[in-house]
Amino acid sequence: MSTRICVFPGDDAAATAVHATVGVLGSLDADLDLDVHTAEGHESELLDWEIPDEFVTAIDDADTVLFGSCNEVHTALLWYLRREYGGGMPANLRPIRHFEGARTPLTDPDDIDYLIVRENLEGLYFRADGDLPDLARRAPGIRGMDGRSLADLGAGAYDVRVASERHMARFGELAADLAADWFPDRDRVSVTCASKSNVLARTDGLFDEHVEAAVTARDRLDYGHLHTDDVAQRLVTDPGQFDVIVTPNFAGDLLSDGAAGTTGGLGVAPSGCYNEEVAYFEPVHGSAPDIAGEGVINPTATMLSAVMLLEHEGLDTAADRLRTAVEAVYAAGGPLTPDQGGSASTEAFVAAVEARL
Repeated sequence: MSTRICVFPGDDAAATAVHATVGVLGSLDADLDLDVHTAEGHESELLDWEIPDEFVTAIDDADTVLFGSCNEVHTALLWYLRREYGGGMPANLRPIRHFEGARTPLTDPDDIDYLIVRENLEGLYFRADGDLPDLARRAPGIRGMDGRSLADLGAGAYDVRVASERHMARFGELAADLAADWFPDRDRVSVTCASKSNVLARTDGLFDEHVEAAVTARDRLDYGHLHTDDVAQRLVTDPGQFDVIVTPNFAGDLLSDGAAGTTGGLGVAPSGCYNEEVAYFEPVHGSAPDIAGEGVINPTATMLSAVMLLEHEGLDTAADRLRTAVEAVYAAGGPLTPDQGGSASTEAFVAAVEARL
């Protein structure tokens, strides 16, 4: 049976990268059914945070989804995929690996090959916010560590940071399973829990508790904990020490973007959002409105996200062919897009990848 992939190109220049990737996927010797949907004619619905029924049906009928980055139009669809698709996506996987020819500020990046597993649905990105005086009226008993009440702070704003017991337990188990599966050829896999539980004792403390319990219950995994700021500097000074880093939502966003800077930048950074049964895939970078229509966006991150997609669907041969072709272009010195120090167009880069196939 063919693997059905529902594709949403996304907004701005990101759509160019997705369309380029769809073309390359069509060049693979794999039984893929690529079902591409655009927002044309549905813009007003999406901007009103209504997901068209035909999009929901297309997603449900597919084996997986390839999604481009969003700016405004596709934002509601992004949140639908993360929070609703298949029962929600607790984990965001961001592989960090350097390959020859990718632009890096490090003199010795060759041993960079680790995975960041980011909690994907709670923390600060729960997105509950408001005016500080309103919260002070609703919760007059809340005081900071210095004894001040919320009312003492006066005018301002707040965001709620949440960590629910049920979700932390689910995420911990999923993160441990993903960590165990990611490096099958390694006898032992180190899992570093990166949080600020020394300061955020309740929320990050609960996160640590469930991650540690899940990781230590699995034979091949070795658990350790480092504070997030310590991990940040080690990603630059000694990245080779890491196999898997498991981290809360906001910290994972920051750490993974910083880590991408050591391996070629966001233009080469792939990701996937996973639950226990299904996953969807998207580049880490944004929609790049500043270069929309210029034809110079780097499609590598989207192509490597497609590699993750193929692996998830058990299409390992196709995944290896695509990864090898992309990396061969870099190893040969190009043609590369401007973010990698080259001057090639997206089209020229894609042609080079297809030639390698």
